Amino acid sequence: MAAVAWSALAPWSAPLLAQTGAGTCEELNAVGGETSVSKVIQLNSPLTAIFGRTNFNTDFTVTNVYQAYWVNFQSDEPYQLQPDPDGDQADVMEAESVTEVEKDLFPVVSYLKFSDRTNLQVFGDKLLLNPGEYRRLGPFYPPRGKLVTEVNVKVGSNSRLQSSGLRYTISVDGCFQGAPHIRFQ
Repeated sequence: MAAVAWSALAPWSAPLLAQTGAGTCEELNAVGGETSVSKVIQLNSPLTAIFGRTNFNTDFTVTNVYQAYWVNFQSDEPYQLQPDPDGDQADVMEAESVTEVEKDLFPVVSYLKFSDRTNLQVFGDKLLLNPGEYRRLGPFYPPRGKLVTEVNVKVGSNSRLQSSGLRYTISVDGCFQGAPHIRFQ
């Protein structure tokens, strides 16, 4: 149990294989190789105007058969835009509007993706978090007979423009039989 409690306090440490009396969990690699991914929700980029959205999705590759999955989510310090040396006021004003918020609302949706190219939404909610606050979401169990190939975490929404500039870090754990059913909130 100490390994699970420690991982809750330091979720972004080196790859962790948590062994407890109740089971074993492994950190999954995101597409690209890292076990945790830090991003900024950006709705004001040039790509948003062209394509109508930004890259809200992060996929974690599943290379083993796990019985349960956990999504680890942490609100990071607000994104501080640096003023342009030419004095671009838009950048300064956006930085101020993000830092005035004490708690931030993160729209989060998570899916299990299966080998038959179907998926199942396992989480969909708005997390109200202070900067630095951590949440462990789950456990999420795949349906019997389905082989999970990826866990997708989508953070941000075009309908929630206030979330632009918010920073977060995510990781996903896959757990074997008998894994602890603890939910941190």
